[in-house]
Amino acid sequence: MVKAYLLDNNNSDDLITVDSLLTNYGVTIHTFKDEEITNYETKIKELGFNCQNIEYLNPINMPNLEQQLIKFFGEHVHEFEEIRYVIEGESKGLFDVRDQNDKWIRIEIEKGDLIVIPIGIYHRFTIDEKRNLTVMRLYRDSPREGRFNRGDEGVENLECRRNYIEKYYNKVH
Repeated sequence: MVKAYLLDNNNSDDLITVDSLLTNYGVTIHTFKDEEITNYETKIKELGFNCQNIEYLNPINMPNLEQQLIKFFGEHVHEFEEIRYVIEGESKGLFDVRDQNDKWIRIEIEKGDLIVIPIGIYHRFTIDEKRNLTVMRLYRDSPREGRFNRGDEGVENLECRRNYIEKYYNKVH
């Protein structure tokens, strides 16, 4: 089950709803039902995702896991959606996205959850201390790579970043 909250807030009871994530920040969440988890590939195709690759985020299958997590945790944006589906694992995936006040919203995902991080939002990713999660990277068309780190020259002027700010931050009150 997805859980989202302000990371800087000490009151973990102040949860942010999935509907609010979509409306205010463009983050889409799908939580698959048990029968959909068993047939997740069919459900993923129904949602319009074509290409995929699997990442085994554990120290056995990814000996450089800690270095990869440091990279993933760097704050960045993409010119494409970042889409992840949690196939299995004991860990939770932890996506942090920036709100309009530059505060972090933490989104916890686990087995059966699919998250779509919109184009142009600052975000970062890690997993919890159990260090065991298998995720599928999904794409609507062909696989894409590339990220722009916050603070890099010109990032704030990227069209994807400007479009995101106009669509979401300028309407949040």
